[in-house]
Amino acid sequence: MVDFIGNRKTTAFVFICIALSISSCSFLPANWSSKEGAPSFEEHSNFLQSGSIVISCPVPKVSLPPSPIKILGFMPIESARREVFWLSIDRRSQRVSLMQGQGLVVAIQGEGLGSIPVGSYTVVHKQKDPLWYATDTYFTRRGLSVPPEGDRNRLLRGALGSLVIFLDNQIPIHNGPIWNEDVGGGRLEDDALQVIYENLELGDQILVE
Repeated sequence: MVDFIGNRKTTAFVFICIALSISSCSFLPANWSSKEGAPSFEEHSNFLQSGSIVISCPVPKVSLPPSPIKILGFMPIESARREVFWLSIDRRSQRVSLMQGQGLVVAIQGEGLGSIPVGSYTVVHKQKDPLWYATDTYFTRRGLSVPPEGDRNRLLRGALGSLVIFLDNQIPIHNGPIWNEDVGGGRLEDDALQVIYENLELGDQILVE
């Protein structure tokens, strides 16, 4: 009877020790130490509830291939192209009209326009402060000796003014100081030719009627 009671007491005592040990367990961080300044047991007692056991392991890093970057692009809407500028020359009225499509931009009175043959031309060249290549008649009418072809003495500045537009290799529209048969072509006032010069581009049409 005594042994039986003694064994029961011994067994109960063992279970009580185990229970107390489990209930007092708490898991502390791996870098916890008893050195001065290290966190105390009480400071970490809130990690786990009394009697709890947690088994954990590091979460593996997730490596995913970079997802393609989606870019939303907007293509600009092409603005309507401007209507092309062109020039109309009326030989009889000595009138020059700068047109844009079918609309009139400006009309100008010119000089010497009747000397330009009827036809359809294009702007082949335009230049500021141009040199004029004097013809043989320029020298003969003035009783001067005629320089050889290609001679530098044939290049004169000022006869064509400050701006010139060529309809072909020989017909200029210029703002020279005067019009004469030697220079030929058509002459316009400075401001009028400036407007035409700024708007007409190489290849734009010039219609002479």
